[in-house]
Amino acid sequence: MTGAARGTTTAMRAPVSTYRLQITAGFDLFAAARTLPYLHDLGVDWVYLSPLLEAEPGSDHGYDVVAHDRIDPARGGPEGLAALSAEARRLGMGVLVDIVPNHVGVATPHLNAWWWDLLQHGPSSPTTGIRTRPPPRSQSTSNAAAYADDRPFSRRSHHQAFR
Repeated sequence: MTGAARGTTTAMRAPVSTYRLQITAGFDLFAAARTLPYLHDLGVDWVYLSPLLEAEPGSDHGYDVVAHDRIDPARGGPEGLAALSAEARRLGMGVLVDIVPNHVGVATPHLNAWWWDLLQHGPSSPTTGIRTRPPPRSQSTSNAAAYADDRPFSRRSHHQAFR
C-alpha cells in the first residue's frame, strides 16, 4: 500500500487478535487510549472501535449519526482519536473503526435538516438527488460520501439552505 501523502510504502497487516471497544461519553477515546497497553499485554494487536461520527446527543451506540463529517466531541473528538492512534502506533497496534455512512439519526430534526426535508417533501425535496456512494476515481474530495447530481457538495453549505 502506498502512502500518497508521504510517498512511502507500507505493508498491509491483517488483524490476528482484535478487541472491540464501545466508545461513549463515559468511555471516550482518551480512556480507550489509556486501555491500550493493558490490551497489548493480553496479546491484542488491533482494536475495533464502535462508530465515532457525531451522533444524537446522549447516544451510547453511535449508530444514530447527525454529522457524517466529524468525530463526535462527546466521544473525544479528533483530539481523542489522535491520542488513541498515537498510542496504538507506539505499541505497534492497528485501529479499525466502524464507519456507518448509511445511518442517520432522526430524533432531533434540526441536527439533520437535509434528511427531514427529504422525509417531509419526498421527490420534490432538493435533497432527492443526494445519494451515498464512493466518488468517481477521477475526483478527489474530503467529502467523499455525499454527492448530488455527481457534484460534491459541502454539508455546511447544503445544511444552511434549510435554515
